Amino acid sequence: IILYPAGDYSFPARRIASTFERGIAHSCARQLVDLLHAKGYTALISHTATRSIQPFEITNYINQTNPDLCIHLSFFQDTQIKPRFFIYTFEYAQ
Repeated sequence: IILYPAGDYSFPARRIASTFERGIAHSCARQLVDLLHAKGYTALISHTATRSIQPFEITNYINQTNPDLCIHLSFFQDTQIKPRFFIYTFEYAQ
């Protein structure tokens, strides 16, 4: 399982209360990795909050590790926004 938290060093993402989405997403990702490891799963975080990363770097990393599941973590301050579920697929011919 790969967890892909929102935000990186150069892009803190949304402002939420007195912090940024980046900090919340990475903190949640670290806690989820610990929980998944305790349950016997292999779980990784795609990048650290202290590194700038480009979207294609994430895509390449995920393709190289070939996980069974990749979860993107995003957080919103507004509780009235309805949650949405997106499925992204990426296919290319070799």
